[in-house]
Amino acid sequence: MYFPFPPAKLAAFFNREDVATVDLDASALDEIFPQSGINAFQGLVFMREQSNEARNLLAVTAGDQFNLSAEEMDGFVSLREKLTDADETALVASVSQHYRQILWQRWHAYSKQGLAGVAAYTRKRANTNLIDELRIAAANNKLLTYFSPALQKIWLNYPTQLPADTEERFFWLNRQVQNRPTAILNHCRVLTTDAASVIITRQFFVGIHITPVI
Repeated sequence: MYFPFPPAKLAAFFNREDVATVDLDASALDEIFPQSGINAFQGLVFMREQSNEARNLLAVTAGDQFNLSAEEMDGFVSLREKLTDADETALVASVSQHYRQILWQRWHAYSKQGLAGVAAYTRKRANTNLIDELRIAAANNKLLTYFSPALQKIWLNYPTQLPADTEERFFWLNRQVQNRPTAILNHCRVLTTDAASVIITRQFFVGIHITPVI
């Protein structure tokens, strides 16, 4: 696409909250700020008609249904024992609250440790290590290498101090993926110079295992 405007003006437009967070398949989304607590995720809830998804989380085991660490799965085991006699409304609300806590912990670990803080997804056989996948994706980004090798290095070694001309934002969204509610944590950086604007994003958590469509 070609826009006859200076890079700084384009970056300001695409970095506006109503543009940066637009996603037609998202049922809810919000920005996460540096000092955010779990309340930043308050809008992420399982609806009553999604109670099957909530019950499946309570029964989660190592496999390909959800993307969770072993510790996160153990947390749902403990929660299940507390909800033995809970009605549908209380069960869905409790699962939503517990899941929001997991999302906050995932974001907090990433924001403090970068890729080193991204816990692996537990599978029946070999766990899925996202660290290597995300590093390779950043290292192999030819456009980023061309426009800003310095930003690419910072992206690979996050968290590091941002250059003065770079903005950083975090978002969560609840998106319909393969007809399932899917929590996603997104990291975005915008570099603006007189010559170009570069917008890079990284999804460092996706709540469900996505089955390839053949």
